[in-house]
Amino acid sequence: MQKVYADLTKAGVKVLTIDTDKSQSAMSDFVRAKKITMPVLYDAGTKLQKSYAVTSVPTVFMVDKAGKVRSIYTSYPGGKKILDEAKRYK
Repeated sequence: MQKVYADLTKAGVKVLTIDTDKSQSAMSDFVRAKKITMPVLYDAGTKLQKSYAVTSVPTVFMVDKAGKVRSIYTSYPGGKKILDEAKRYK
């Protein structure tokens, strides 16, 4: 995912990841240990997860510049597919 993040950033696409670990410290430890450089937001109390009816991890939302959700993947579709699709919504 880190490579996909780098490719998407180079293409001008914004990427946010949301974590629902039991604690923010567990999330922070994981991010540090794996040397993750993409933004990782902590979803305290799984509020976002519930708001967007996320039932599987990972779930990928493709959102255009206007904020419209264009696609939802309930598993990781692969970096190339994400990059190709993201470029269409720029």
